[in-house]
Amino acid sequence: MRSTLPFQDPKSDARHEMYQLLVNCFSRADVHKQGKVQADSFDTLVEEAVTMPRVHGYAPQTSVLYPTLAERKAARAKLFAAVSTVDSLDLGEN
Repeated sequence: MRSTLPFQDPKSDARHEMYQLLVNCFSRADVHKQGKVQADSFDTLVEEAVTMPRVHGYAPQTSVLYPTLAERKAARAKLFAAVSTVDSLDLGEN
């Protein structure tokens, strides 16, 4: 995998583009348009968000991390529980 150095500079174009990508992924996963992502949309959000980093060698393929769909879903459910509030992931107020 490649180095993440371009993303470490808060003023870099690469970091700005990544932020915009993530906001767009979040917005598409926010099916109720309330600034929140529900648990059932979280796996899709993660898979979409990591597509471009994978294309450019910044992240491993899903199949490398999770050999089965069940393992991926279980890991994402655990991650969602760790980062969410109540039963949704809130975009917050920035």
